Amino acid sequence: MDGVSSAASILAIAAAGLQISFKLIGFANQVSTGAGRIRYIGTHVSLTAGVLQQLGDLMKKPPGEDERIAIFSETGLTSTQAAAAACRSVFEALEEALKKASRQIRRRNVKPGEKIVLSKAESLRWPFLQPNLDALGQELSSSRATLMLILQVTTLAYQKRLAEL
Repeated sequence: MDGVSSAASILAIAAAGLQISFKLIGFANQVSTGAGRIRYIGTHVSLTAGVLQQLGDLMKKPPGEDERIAIFSETGLTSTQAAAAACRSVFEALEEALKKASRQIRRRNVKPGEKIVLSKAESLRWPFLQPNLDALGQELSSSRATLMLILQVTTLAYQKRLAEL
């Protein structure tokens, strides 16, 4: 995959991440149990989407740019795509969890803006769901750290190449 199609793919993942982030934060505002954890993960999804957006923008070659200033090597592209794919899988898992939770809310006929108070049985289930959310959050943090490292290395390499011209 060339840089332009990689950029488009990464920008699409970033856009999906932002959508999921908004949904998570909106959902967190409706629930009383675990709202802080859900908001925390929503914020990290948003941060990761921002890093993906920056990388996607860097990957797009501006018109008229000197060919000697190639930003990404083949290895850099592959690494970026792998980290972005890991983010996509976390985003998809979060989207699926959100869909399940939303179905439960619809079954309860909850009005928009109304806080959801979990039953005792649902409250007992939360401790079993939280480790899954925490694992997704850790995987997302790891992928974001990799993406940030790639972003820093790429930016430095780009600046060095510009200085050499």
